Parts: sequence; structure tokens; C-alpha cells
Amino acid sequence: MAKKIIALALLWFSSQGLFSQINFENGYFITNEGVNTKCLIRNIDWKDNPDSFQYKFDGDDSVQEATIYNVQEFKIDNGPKFIRAQIEINRSPNQTSELEQDRKVSFSKEQLFLKELTAGEARLYIFEDKNLIRFFYAMNDMNPEQLVYKKYRNENMQIGENNEYKQQLLNALDCSAINIASIQRLRYKTEPLVRTFNTYNQCVNPEYEIQTKEKLKSKFLLTANVGANFASLSITNGPFAQRSTDFGSNMGFRAGIELESFLPFNKNKWSLIFEPTYQNFKKEGLTNISVLYNNPIQAKVDYTSIEFPLGFRHYFYFNESNSLFVDAAIVFDTDFNSKITFENNTELEIDAWGNWRLGIGYKLKDKIKVQFRYFTPRELLNKYKSWQSEYEVYSIVLGYSF
Repeated sequence: MAKKIIALALLWFSSQGLFSQINFENGYFITNEGVNTKCLIRNIDWKDNPDSFQYKFDGDDSVQEATIYNVQEFKIDNGPKFIRAQIEINRSPNQTSELEQDRKVSFSKEQLFLKELTAGEARLYIFEDKNLIRFFYAMNDMNPEQLVYKKYRNENMQIGENNEYKQQLLNALDCSAINIASIQRLRYKTEPLVRTFNTYNQCVNPEYEIQTKEKLKSKFLLTANVGANFASLSITNGPFAQRSTDFGSNMGFRAGIELESFLPFNKNKWSLIFEPTYQNFKKEGLTNISVLYNNPIQAKVDYTSIEFPLGFRHYFYFNESNSLFVDAAIVFDTDFNSKITFENNTELEIDAWGNWRLGIGYKLKDKIKVQFRYFTPRELLNKYKSWQSEYEVYSIVLGYSF
């Protein structure tokens, strides 16, 4: 039942565009006909370059959509600017396991929105699509051209690099402030390339002003969490089913410290979480009818551990300080001399595997958190081939962020 509740809640809230910190901000777009239209553009702090965007003309107006097919440029005030360009782009992979065995670069013609990183006589653009990152440059009125960089495997299966972009920049950025040594050290990364283009633009035009952009500050939260576990445990033994035991359910205490790091895109809607947590389950039960004693045997479980969940969280903002969130994490577990003992002096040492955790919660004033969590069944008796167990937990957690 809990699984169905979580699934339905996630589906419903994922479809609600109202629950978002992403706002409509002042900006403009230019149509194919060259008409400059001022409007409010929905700024979602794109990680990947978009091919469309939403806009409206005032706070109460209906939302409309513009696409790359009818817009040649759009910009958000104090935010990103995108231009449409028909360009040649290389999409060869950079992941080590997928590298091509060819230094040569192949291109395909595509129409894309490029994000402007620097203006001026020398302009730098970036295009991102998942793991793909490509930089483009344009001098004066020329069409953007890709700065060529490619990782590949050579004939000895070693990783090589095609750094043609360095020669491109040496040819294009002819200025006393830029020399061969500085270009040879230049990495195919955003910050060093932006610095180089700004240096050139200031060199050819002393009045050139470096663009300043509003940076999303890194956000890190430390949260103290306390709560209650509603846990149940059953164990079964194949060869001796009489020793199988259903301990039933019990309420236990949990406490942890959550470390949360927000990712630098999509307006703090995504974060990584890590939460070392103490948890405990103690319960007594009776085995099935014993062949030896002809009656049930008393069994006792004492399971204490530190859980180490590692996962991600997604927020649906009502406003700047109140939000609903969902998260998922893989849970690693380290127990402390935990055992299941039977009254005939036999015992089973607990050795737990990891499992998964799903949660849904609400945060008030960006400080106080309440969350419901479901843990998939956890196996506790990995040391024993003939034993199986099912430890299942639901929990309610209260937290305070610092």
C-alpha cells in the first residue's frame, strides 16, 4: 500500500507545473522576421541547451511556447542569451569506454541554440547535451564555428587528444596579450576559454566590459534528523521450517546527520544526499512448532546498525522557502555485533545487504522537514545459505537544517 501511495504522489506532483521555484523573468526574443519582443521568459537555468522555451506577456497572461524554428535569439535579463545557428558539430563520445579509434573529426550539420559566454569582437558559445560539451567561436559577423577537440584511442589503444582548437585560437586571436605559451596551456573548459576571449576583447577594445552573470551560489545544508522506524522481521529456514520465525512489527528509534549538496543548475531543484543514521530493532518471537521440543522456541533479535544512504533529491517549490520533495537512495549498512538468538543457545549472526530507500516530504521555511520513507526489504542473514530473512521498514522523520 505504501508503495502505491508514494508512486501516485510522485506521479501527481511531477505533473504539476505550479510547484516550482522556477520563475518567469524579464527578457526578450527575436523572431524569424527580426521582431524584437519583450516578455517574461520561464528561466529553468538550463543545463542542456534548449530547443524551445515558455513565455508570457504579463503576470496573469497565459503561457505560450516558442521554438528554435520561429525564434533566432532569446535572452533573459541578467541571465543567459541563446542564439540560433546552423553549424557543423562533432558528436563523437568522450567517455573512455566509448572512444573512437580515429583522430579525424567528422561533422554533421545541425540547427541549434548556442549559449553565449562572451560578447565583443570575439564571441564564445557553448552547447551542452547530456555528456556532450562543445565550444564554438565567431569573429565579427562570421557564423559560429566549432572549436575542435576530440579524445580518441590510438593504434596502441592508448588515449590521445586532437587539440586542433589551440591552432584555431592562435590564428583567430591575434593580439599582444595572447601568446603561444598561453594557448598551449589552454584547456577545453568553460572558465579558461572565457578568460582567453575576454583578454582578447579587452586587448582590441580597451573599453570592452566583461559580461557579468548571476551565478547560482553553491548551496550546502546540514540537517539533524530524528524519527521512528516501523519495522518488521521474518526469518525462514528451508531444511528446518520449524525454526522459522515471524517477529512481527515494532517501533524503533532512528537518528542521523544529513549532508546535502545542491547541483548548480535548475534553480536548486536537484541535490545529492548522504545521511549516516543510527537505527535499532529489538523484538522477541516464537518459532514454529519444534520437532525436538514439540512446542515453539523463543527467539530474540537485537539488530543495531549505522545506515549510509547515498542518493539524490528533487524539490517542487511552492515559493522560495516552502517545498515538497522526493528522494531515492541506495542504503549501505554496518551492524554492531547484531544477532538472532534462540533459547536452545543457538544463534545467527546478522550480516545485512544494502537496499533502497524512497521518500516523500515537505520542508517549511527551508529549515523544518517532515518526511515519510519506505525501505525495500533487506536481507539480514547473508552468511547462511539455508536461511532467508525479510526486514522491512517504514519511517517518519523530522529534521532541522542549519
